[in-house]
Amino acid sequence: MGSTENSSSDGGYMGVGAAVAIVMVAWGISRMISNSSNSESEENDDAMKMKAHGTESSYHNIPVHESIQYESTGPTSVWSPPPAGRFKMNTDAVCNGTKQSDERGPSWYAGILRNDCGEWVRGFQGFIASTDIFTAEMYGIYNGLKLLNKPEHRGSILETDHEGASVLLNKPEKYVDKRLIVEKSRQLAREYDITIKFVPRSRNRCADRLANMAVDKCNMYLDLKKLPQDSELKSRYDQDLECCKW
Repeated sequence: MGSTENSSSDGGYMGVGAAVAIVMVAWGISRMISNSSNSESEENDDAMKMKAHGTESSYHNIPVHESIQYESTGPTSVWSPPPAGRFKMNTDAVCNGTKQSDERGPSWYAGILRNDCGEWVRGFQGFIASTDIFTAEMYGIYNGLKLLNKPEHRGSILETDHEGASVLLNKPEKYVDKRLIVEKSRQLAREYDITIKFVPRSRNRCADRLANMAVDKCNMYLDLKKLPQDSELKSRYDQDLECCKW
C-alpha cells in the first residue's frame, strides 16, 4: 500500500509540474506574439508613410500622397526659425505634375538656407531631365546637405515635406537602401550632425515656391546667393520673417 501511495503522490507532483510548464510556455509564446505585433505595427506605420510617398521601388504602383496639410491659424502652420546660433535648410521638388510615384518626367528641386533670424543665407535650384518624384526630392535633400557641409553649419536642421524620404534617411538600420544618393545623404547628415525632419507643406512654402520657379528652366544647378526677384516668394519670405518675432 505504501508503494502505491508514493507512486500516486509522485504522479500528482508530476502532473502539477507539467501544468506549470505548459502555462509558462503559453505565456512565453504570448509575449513573443505581442512583441512581434508591436514591432510589426511600428514597421507598418513607417511602411505606410513610405508607400504614400513612393519611397521604395516596390511601392511605386501606389499613388503619391499629396503633402499632408496641417492648416491652422496658429504659428504651427508656418515656418519656424532654428534654435539660436543654428541654421535651417528647407528643400522641395516638383516632378512635372506626375500622379504616381513611378512616373518619370522632367523634374526640378530647390533649397533655401536661413539663419536663426529667418534671414536668407543661401539657396539653390536644380534640374533633372527625367526622374521620379522621390529621386527629385532626394536630389533636393542631398544638395541641401552638401550646402550644410561646413563646420559653421554643424548641428543644423533640414526640413522636407516628403515624409517617405524623412523616414528612409532617419532609420538606416531598418531600411537598407543602396542607392548612392541615399547613402551619401545619410553620410553627410551623420558627418555634420544634421537633423532631418518632416514638415507639412504649409511650413515649407518658400522651398515649394523656389522649386516651382525653376520649372521649365534647364539649369542643372544654380547657386542662389541672393533672394530671387519674385513677388510670391518675397511675400512668403516676409511672412516667415514675421514668425521670428513671435
